[in-house]
Amino acid sequence: MKSEIEIKKRLSEGPTNPFRVPENYFEDFTARMMSRLPAEEGETSTDATTPVIEMNAHKRRGKWMSWITAVAAVMVGVVIGLHIVDNNQNTPAPTTTPTYASVQSVSEEEYEDMAEYAMIDAGDVYAYLSGF
Repeated sequence: MKSEIEIKKRLSEGPTNPFRVPENYFEDFTARMMSRLPAEEGETSTDATTPVIEMNAHKRRGKWMSWITAVAAVMVGVVIGLHIVDNNQNTPAPTTTPTYASVQSVSEEEYEDMAEYAMIDAGDVYAYLSGF
């Protein structure tokens, strides 16, 4: 019950604003604002407390930085590409695989050794040749 009374009391008083506007602030506001603006284009303000920011300088710096970044990226790509090409040229040539002519010249003794190593007997050879 006590809290309800406090809430009603605070609501009836209305909201309080902790911020105050200085006296006569808006009466000479226009004159103060106009004194801070430059009279012509390219002229700076007479008020020393107002910082002047030159937007074109930031844009120019941004363009130069983007060009420098692009050139650096291209250079890194070229260096990596040349490194890859150089490594590919230094690899040894692959060994040649035996051709039909080199296999045809195997002697019967070598054939017997290969068949023994592969555990192939005459029955396996006949089955392979007949298609079974």
